[in-house]
Amino acid sequence: MTWSRAISGGSATSCTSSIIEENYTVVKNLGSGGFGQVSEVKEKTGAKKHFAWKQVSLEKDPYGENEVNLLRDLKHEGIVKIIEAHNADGMVDMVLELCNQGSMQEYIEQRFERVPMSYEKLYMAPEFFQITSCMTQLLEAIKFLHENCVAHRDVKPANVLLASGRRWKLADFGLATKFQPGVFLKSNVGTRPFQAPEVAQKCYTEKCDIYSTGILFIALTIGKAYSRPEDLESEEEKAAAVQLLDEKRWRNQELGTHALDFAKSMIRTPENDRPSAAEALDNSWFNSTSGPCCVIA
Repeated sequence: MTWSRAISGGSATSCTSSIIEENYTVVKNLGSGGFGQVSEVKEKTGAKKHFAWKQVSLEKDPYGENEVNLLRDLKHEGIVKIIEAHNADGMVDMVLELCNQGSMQEYIEQRFERVPMSYEKLYMAPEFFQITSCMTQLLEAIKFLHENCVAHRDVKPANVLLASGRRWKLADFGLATKFQPGVFLKSNVGTRPFQAPEVAQKCYTEKCDIYSTGILFIALTIGKAYSRPEDLESEEEKAAAVQLLDEKRWRNQELGTHALDFAKSMIRTPENDRPSAAEALDNSWFNSTSGPCCVIA
């Protein structure tokens, strides 16, 4: 497959990363990984808007082109928007909407505060309305994906970005795929502990995203991502995992009467027992009332 054009319009161009250099100024590096890197860039002309430039090596990430094709067709306020994309010499360059308020992973990490005269840390959980707002936005984006027969397959805090206006957006569609209703997906992809157990068994549906969202919800609420005890090696790790979903712990969180039930519903196994994204949005927990809280990490 060979393509090189602006997603949002404009004439086709031949492509190397020099096209990015000709039209944008690199402001700073936003992150890098085994597949490529992401930088903040600014237009050299016109409105001089800021965007995110993601460059992916197809040799390291064979899903790079797939990400462009999916994002080009997925238009939703809860999904990072693609502006333009180019492909040449085994590299994919994507210019994306900039979400400059950081990732949910960073948001969670920044909410830990050290206890004076102690090595312990307190996780200052977001307020009830902040968590419900985040989960509503994320589940609406996932609902849109599933209605359009797309499974993200890598929902995790690092892939949920915060844009201006307190808008959370789902990003990084490198592992996303189209699916046919009723046909199982087979690729073992994703990130533990957010990966649904059936994914490792290579027989699953789009509801793998619901499991991942449930683990994300626990991490946002408690400050730690839940791992299934059966996936852990030491007895200490298994006991800690069980304690993470202890009813007393969640009752003291003051996050509403059904918060723990909501979390457990999304990580049920088998996947048929999980709600759809639409059903999760109708959970009674969203209508609870609550106040602020904190827990010791």
